[in-house]
Amino acid sequence: MKPKFSLSRRIDLCVLLLLVTLGGAATCWLLWPIAEGYWNDLDARRNETASTSDIPNLVTDLGNISVPDATRAMEQLVSLGGAAVPALATALGDSDPAVRWRAALILGRIGANAQSAIPQLLIAARDPDTRVRADAIWTIGRIGADPSECFRRSNQH
Repeated sequence: MKPKFSLSRRIDLCVLLLLVTLGGAATCWLLWPIAEGYWNDLDARRNETASTSDIPNLVTDLGNISVPDATRAMEQLVSLGGAAVPALATALGDSDPAVRWRAALILGRIGANAQSAIPQLLIAARDPDTRVRADAIWTIGRIGADPSECFRRSNQH
């Protein structure tokens, strides 16, 4: 059974109760619609379905500083599966480390359908950023790549 209120909504309720205690009921009446509108909007965006035409925008959103937006983009790219692999493989070379590690993580969640990204993942496994390296190595294992083939390919780069 799904809980009635998520943790973030419970935190909002606690903040509102604190404001009521400190600032009166008028503060509560002013802030509640704002908080409720934010969470309803977030729930609606989370339930959106993505199409292949959304892939470039979703990859761009991987670098978004807003964690909910980046998470939504990650979930939608995973749901697109193999169709997102070429764009994600390209994103492994992005200048933003957050985009690179998120792209590697998504490829791992896509699994065996991401085999074509192994050359870029081998390069990412030598990335200066620790998180990118760790996620690239995890993804190579998750995809189910043959270790000897990966070793052979890595010596060619």
